Amino acid sequence: MIHQIGDAISRLIDYRPGRLAKGTLAMTTGMGVRIIGQAVVFVILARSLGVDAFGAYVAVLALAMTVGNFSGLGVSMLMLQDTARDTSAFSDSWGRAWAAWLVSSPLCFGIYLLLAYFLLPRVIRGSAIWCFGLAEIIASPLVLYALHAYQGHEHMNRAARLVIVPVVPRLMAALVFLPLGPKVGEPSRLSLWALLYLAATICAATYALIQVRRDLGTHVSVRWDRLGRSIRQGWPFSAGGAAYKVYVDIDKVMLARLSTLEVTGAYSGAYRVLDMTDVPLASFFSAA
Repeated sequence: MIHQIGDAISRLIDYRPGRLAKGTLAMTTGMGVRIIGQAVVFVILARSLGVDAFGAYVAVLALAMTVGNFSGLGVSMLMLQDTARDTSAFSDSWGRAWAAWLVSSPLCFGIYLLLAYFLLPRVIRGSAIWCFGLAEIIASPLVLYALHAYQGHEHMNRAARLVIVPVVPRLMAALVFLPLGPKVGEPSRLSLWALLYLAATICAATYALIQVRRDLGTHVSVRWDRLGRSIRQGWPFSAGGAAYKVYVDIDKVMLARLSTLEVTGAYSGAYRVLDMTDVPLASFFSAA
């Protein structure tokens, strides 16, 4: 018994974390920092936008992010899969991911505008709907492409940095919005934040693509060969992501439509707090 205890202690002392443990730690750190940044942005917006405008912001963003899951039709997940098996396949997979983005993003944006017309309250300005849609359907998927590229190469430390990338410019945008928000009229306040949000998302996407080109030696290229097969294999990933977003966010859209924006804002504020509990588990899944 004593010998077994001694062996266990020796193994514990000699333990060195493997790639999965290191990747989980890196992603947990990245997601933890992201949650903190999002919390700061949340506090700034909750105080600067007001409950009604914050409720409108959450409802529009939930719809845009749900539709945005179909941007690229899951081909970037196939890129991750193929690259993890053989890094020499990355260049071709990267090109097909871009082709899928070019084909699907305009269509997704049109569907989003149609859904917004029927589902969202009429009091929400079209400028806000357009800006949030462009950010989440056109620009944000490019950050995800870069993240998948690093994951496929098992560069989890750099992938963890990209998890933080979208939050930094949004935090800067929120700090800019903090003194400007009260100076504009309440109806225009959400439109101003939507414009800043779009600019921040474009900055994040640009930075992510520059990093991929520098670290992985690739550039923006489009490959149309075997795109149809990639879309057939990849679209279930998009459907799964959209189903998850519907599960967690459709309540915000429904509240905005069926109740009031004030109720939606208060409910969404409480919901944000619960997101922090998912960070370690989501980090493990990303690393795995």
